Amino acid sequence: MALQVENQAALKQLDGEGASAKAKHIDVRIKFVGDYTKRGTLKPGYLEDEKMPADLLTKALEASILSTLRSKIELH
Repeated sequence: MALQVENQAALKQLDGEGASAKAKHIDVRIKFVGDYTKRGTLKPGYLEDEKMPADLLTKALEASILSTLRSKIELH
């Protein structure tokens, strides 16, 4: 299963590279998702801001980006 995120720091935390004392409150969750990543169940990857379908529902977008994302999720 693909897990696409637009936050590169989150990807580094899943790889174990970017964990810090500031992320202690989510340490268990990071390890949980990291275990699924190591097993191959999840495949995290970076997705640029302009291509993130979730932004369609959470942000005010330019008409061109709005149109692209709407077609991506087949919303007409």
